[in-house]
Amino acid sequence: MSAAIVRRDVEVKDAEGLRPGSVEIFPPEYVAPKGDRRGHWKCRYSIDFGEFQKRFWMAGVDSYQALLMTMQVIPTEVKTSPTYRDGKLLCFGEPVTSVNELFGFEPYGAV
Repeated sequence: MSAAIVRRDVEVKDAEGLRPGSVEIFPPEYVAPKGDRRGHWKCRYSIDFGEFQKRFWMAGVDSYQALLMTMQVIPTEVKTSPTYRDGKLLCFGEPVTSVNELFGFEPYGAV
């Protein structure tokens, strides 16, 4: 597994205090064609908020699109996580009240 190309460190508040958490994006990887399927690019990401963990990937026709799709889906993943909904997510020592504070934009559509 490649090293992450970007990482946002956060803190997660629980009954025992604060624990470290993170959001990571890994470099896009080319997936070779199989049979009659075209090749494509995928970009893996990881969200680790302690009890809430997600590891997945987004795909695109090229590395740019795969990375862009990944950066667009992460705010939605965070906003719908129990950690965020329960007010247990902090960044730079402050409670996160909007994913805009973490990523500079809100997810597309109303979530």
